[in-house]
Amino acid sequence: MESRIFHRRNLPHFYPKKGVFFVTWRLKGSIPKKILFEMKLKMSENESGIDRHRKFFKQYDEWLDKMRTGPFHLSNPIIAEINFEAIIKISEKHFDLIA
Repeated sequence: MESRIFHRRNLPHFYPKKGVFFVTWRLKGSIPKKILFEMKLKMSENESGIDRHRKFFKQYDEWLDKMRTGPFHLSNPIIAEINFEAIIKISEKHFDLIA
């Protein structure tokens, strides 16, 4: 699979042709900074980068499931609809939206 590489900040972004992607995001503040800082401190330097990343992502995902404090902007139907319409509009030009 051929791909272009684009860099923004320190993270590489890969754009493979005909790739299939699962995209998710979180709202700023959905995990308190204190918890994120503690999670990063617990990461072992002895593990390979991918193992550290997997453990961090697992903990991150677990915290997202546990959080009962805001922000909850997407629970507002008006805001949710604005986001939905934006995704639909972008998908018409840049990608095929499956679900």
